[in-house]
Amino acid sequence: MTDLPDHTQRFETFQRLSSLPVAQLNQVIFTLNPPSGNVASQLTPPAQRVAELLEWVESELGCGLVSLEQVLDGFIPRSPEPPKGWFLAHPYGMPPNFTGRKAELQTLSNWLQNDTQHPLFVLRALGGLNSQRASHTTSYLYTRL
Repeated sequence: MTDLPDHTQRFETFQRLSSLPVAQLNQVIFTLNPPSGNVASQLTPPAQRVAELLEWVESELGCGLVSLEQVLDGFIPRSPEPPKGWFLAHPYGMPPNFTGRKAELQTLSNWLQNDTQHPLFVLRALGGLNSQRASHTTSYLYTRL
């Protein structure tokens, strides 16, 4: 065996292969060129072909999981690691003098820091009353604690 993956890596590789459209799975198999009979024909369900491909890849005659990952990276680039902590995908620019909404900011801060029973907080207000700005400000400040 060329490399010994842990269960998580095998599972992630299986998922990556299984997410490929059939045409791309065929291209991966063609690229790796397993000996005839190691991977079933295109008429076989893709999940079975993926399992057979991984079995061959990890065998003594296989190319190894590292080679498979390199080929897969050409078809499906790996997702970047998510940022640590809270991530604001579209944060407002933080104004230096945000004022008002002190009670709401305190309520949001208490919820973020102390409330373990309620995973969701709904802040509702009429449009134009800075409720969205208050939630973004709280998130911004909370990430800097």
